[in-house]
Parts: sequence; structure tokens; C-alpha cells
Amino acid sequence: MPRITPENRSSSLFLSGSKPPPPPRDLDPPAAKLWRAITSSHPADYFADGASAAQLALLCQTMVALERAAKMMARELIGTPRATQAIADYKNLSLVAQIQARGLRLTKQAAHNRKAGILDEAGPGKMLDESSLIGGGAVLRRQ
Repeated sequence: MPRITPENRSSSLFLSGSKPPPPPRDLDPPAAKLWRAITSSHPADYFADGASAAQLALLCQTMVALERAAKMMARELIGTPRATQAIADYKNLSLVAQIQARGLRLTKQAAHNRKAGILDEAGPGKMLDESSLIGGGAVLRRQ
């Protein structure tokens, strides 16, 4: 039996009319809004297993707490004990959110095929030689 390509799989999900999973009932409204935004931007079955759904719920709660810590940091005067605590909370929450997002493959790198050329590009403006290609110069590749 031939292997099903990601394109065929995603189109079959689309054609079947499947919808992203609803947010858990215990999520507060801002976390539920974030849940909907994340699940609507991925295939319907991306968070179908219980473990991924639980991790996503934790990520949504962490992101809401991170936003609260950012607001607290903005309100406090720098150098006060409350500001120091808000900065520490923000730093810890942002690290936790990064780890959770990486585990769910929600990072920017996860959106690209690892064999795609975009991951090997050295950056804009670096030409292989002075002779430009049509419309611009060639992009250097990392070795």
C-alpha cells in the first residue's frame, strides 16, 4: 500500500468536514481564545490525542499568565521588589512557554520542512559573487 502524503491527508481531513477540537471547559476565556487561534491554524487532527490536547491547554494557561506578568512588569517601578518578582516570573514563564511550544511543534522552525532551503540560508544581502541572478543575487548557503 502506498504511503499517504501530508497533502493527501490534509485534504481528506478538509473534505471530511472535520473541525478543530473545542477548548476544555476549565480554560478561562483568554486561554480558550488562544486555544481556538492555535487549533484553527493547524490540521483538525493535530491535537487529536489526549496528551497533545492537555499540553496545549497548559500552554494556553502559561501564555495567559505570561501576559499578566508582562502587564505587572509594565506597572511597577524598576528596582522595587515587586518589579524584581515580576521580571523573574516573566522570565520563568517565558522559558516554560518556549519548552511547551517546542514540545507541541508550534515553533517557527517546525513549520518548515527540514530539507527546505529556507533553513540553510545565511541571510539577505550576501551574494555568491558580483554577478547577480535575474531580480537579485544568489543567497549563500551555510556549510
